[in-house]
Amino acid sequence: MEMVAVALGLAMIAQTPAREVTFANGVFTVVGPEGRSIVRTNESGPMDAAATRAYWRISGKDVVFDQRGLTISFAGYSETATYPSVPFNTRLFSESQIAEHRRLTESGERTRTASALSGWVTRGSRLYLLLRWEDRSNRPWLEALVEYDLTQADPAAKVLGRFRGLSTAKGRVNDRLALRGDTLMAVTNTSDGSGIAQFDLRSGESRFQPLPSKVVDGRMIPGSPFGVTFAPSESGGTRVGVIDTNLMSARDAAEIRGSIQGVISPSVLRFLRQGRSILLNLDTGAELDLPRDSGVAAAENGILVWVPKTNPSAAALYTGDQFRTMARWTRPATPSRPATPAVAPSRPASGTTRPTTPPSQRNQTSTNRPNRRSTNQPGTSGTRNWDGSAGSTQQRRTGQTNSNSSQRRSQPAAPRRNSPR
Repeated sequence: MEMVAVALGLAMIAQTPAREVTFANGVFTVVGPEGRSIVRTNESGPMDAAATRAYWRISGKDVVFDQRGLTISFAGYSETATYPSVPFNTRLFSESQIAEHRRLTESGERTRTASALSGWVTRGSRLYLLLRWEDRSNRPWLEALVEYDLTQADPAAKVLGRFRGLSTAKGRVNDRLALRGDTLMAVTNTSDGSGIAQFDLRSGESRFQPLPSKVVDGRMIPGSPFGVTFAPSESGGTRVGVIDTNLMSARDAAEIRGSIQGVISPSVLRFLRQGRSILLNLDTGAELDLPRDSGVAAAENGILVWVPKTNPSAAALYTGDQFRTMARWTRPATPSRPATPAVAPSRPASGTTRPTTPPSQRNQTSTNRPNRRSTNQPGTSGTRNWDGSAGSTQQRRTGQTNSNSSQRRSQPAAPRRNSPR
């Protein structure tokens, strides 16, 4: 019976289509039956309140949003917009609302100019912004959708409309806006609850699909019809929900205890629990421990993990459901430089004087020699458990020691001068 099980296991491995992971110039290439995927290691994940600037290069124009507002530069000319007229736009507000806005802005209770960028999307040469206005206490009171056509010689802002409610964005720059077909979307909160706010670019119509319960944060996943929401649970954890924009529905997927680090795919979440970085599949419940200094991205072929996050030395491709290993990549070892043969100094000719080395420089020859001690590859010590047992869904303790002597042994030796930094 055991022989049959082993034979079946070997047969399944033999039938698994081959996949290959390569790396060059900051880009991973994953090739398999699903096609060819490109993963750039320098791409940022979902933004948080720490982001302060956004930049685009569209139709030969440089576009920047920062504390000044939105600046468009081209051909030696630049112009900055702060949108002070939007709070008084008759397409967005009634006369009574505009009068109230004017009273509060003149008193200094509310800002007239845009305070932040809650989200953006691009489509061709068009840039769509979800701008946010805040009051004196930094609480949002208005968000508006604005469009730019960057093919125009002098691009001007076109006010499209606004969502029902306000998004969950925080900070100067965030990424809470999404585009599905011809519809702009965002998860918003109203006085009655939360929902999926939509704006149809063709008809100019706004719609709102309520969610089952109120959330504190929510975002759409780029390139996917799905989104995720987060809300506190009664037990003190975080309740994670999944939004399906095809069905305009939402469901609770999991409850976790820890801080959210990012959404990798519609069903894969990364979070920090008791100092450990963990991948969680919201559908299967499978977990995978990760090194703290690691990068993660979804590819057409699976979930790619690499270490370290910058200048990777190793990577592995996993299935998205149970995190089984499908392929690995390791940076090739750098060949050592051949030693230079020693040449005996020639004896000075008769009647010449040998140069004298000052006493202060006589020991420099020994102190300036390159360190020739052997060392592990970059990242090896920090990823040994992950690399040696990747694919296991057990909760492993990584990088922990019980004594000072163990900690000393786990430190990598100083890198060679000729090894990659």
